[in-house]
Amino acid sequence: MSLVSLGFSAFFHDAWEALGEPSLVPARVLRGEPAPIRVRSSHGEVMAALAGRLRENGPTPLVAGDWVALDQLHPVVRFTLPRRTAFVRRAAGRSTRPQVVAANFDVAFIVMGLDGDFNLHRLERYLALTHASGAAPVVLLTKAALAPALDEQVRQVEAIARSVPVHAIDVIAGMRPGSTSAAV
Repeated sequence: MSLVSLGFSAFFHDAWEALGEPSLVPARVLRGEPAPIRVRSSHGEVMAALAGRLRENGPTPLVAGDWVALDQLHPVVRFTLPRRTAFVRRAAGRSTRPQVVAANFDVAFIVMGLDGDFNLHRLERYLALTHASGAAPVVLLTKAALAPALDEQVRQVEAIARSVPVHAIDVIAGMRPGSTSAAV
């Protein structure tokens, strides 16, 4: 698998060049902490430990999507590359500290059911988090066949989402007649 197919863009290439570590290889985090970290490079997938300095005082825990500098021989993550985007929420519980959930993604699909799961306030929160992440949001409204008032619900979502694409879908019923929304 090539680095480009893993999402290694010009942004990460520039950060890699600035690192200047020819003995290391770039790798994408597939599963973050707790250790071991699952990473994939152009040489394949491995479980890797964190270098001591990253364990002791790393900037933030590694999450899916992060790019790292990997020592393949041992395998150990030696450095982290800057994040281009990050989905950050408040940590669970009483803590007010931020928690990074995922990093370095281009599009975030916000999925909400048109059945009993329909909640416009939650959608507003997720849209705000996605906009803050730097990624482009897309709203997927599932279970369109179960929607009690499909057209009205779609209008409500479009009013909140503004210029964000909104798609009402139903995997069982398929696309509804006269709709521009497609089944997935």
